[in-house]
Amino acid sequence: MASTDESLSMFFDDDFNASTYIDKLVSSITSQSSTNATTPISAYSKTSLTKLSNDISHLITHLDYYTNELTNENLQRKLDMLDKSNAIISSSEDNGTTRLQYHAHVLNNAVLSLQAELAEINKQLDDSSINNEAIQKLILLKQVKANLHQVLKIFELVSNSLALKQSYTVDEFQTALDELFNSIKKQLETSENRDKLLEHVDKLLQLHNLFNHLSKFNPIFRKFITKLSNERDSYKK
Repeated sequence: MASTDESLSMFFDDDFNASTYIDKLVSSITSQSSTNATTPISAYSKTSLTKLSNDISHLITHLDYYTNELTNENLQRKLDMLDKSNAIISSSEDNGTTRLQYHAHVLNNAVLSLQAELAEINKQLDDSSINNEAIQKLILLKQVKANLHQVLKIFELVSNSLALKQSYTVDEFQTALDELFNSIKKQLETSENRDKLLEHVDKLLQLHNLFNHLSKFNPIFRKFITKLSNERDSYKK
């Protein structure tokens, strides 16, 4: 009979045929008891069949053993691969760049790039804040200019509404306001297009706080504003 390793090697043959293998196994047994070309009857005796059965059992035992070895070897190979993978992850760059190392490198570059972009954005925001401050100051200056123009208009309006005098007594101020009120009232009564005149009246009414700190002139001016407001309202109903 061929050696155990030779018999087992047959199972690794892609063209292995079970019936052929059994035929050879029987032939190997019978050839030990006879050199004749024909198979003797003793080959099928109880003793020969028992021996064949024992050999097959022995073969099956070896087969189970090697099957387990193959299974364990396959499992061990996979475990080794995992160990090698872990070693590759921890290995130096001398061993070459692995796919995991490549992706880690790309991720690291992405993080660094993002940090740089965030720094640039923060810088732009800081610059923008400075620019915004300048814009806000410009807006405030424009508002100041507009307010100064309003003050100038008020002075012009007061100057045009009153007689050209350097100073006024309380009585003179009262007389000037009465004359102004009567003039406005007359124009409202006779004018066909009152819109322009009513706009002028609205501007006068905006001066209601003009004499708040002049105790002698403020009550007179308040009365003038009240009469003028009532007159205006009568034409806006």
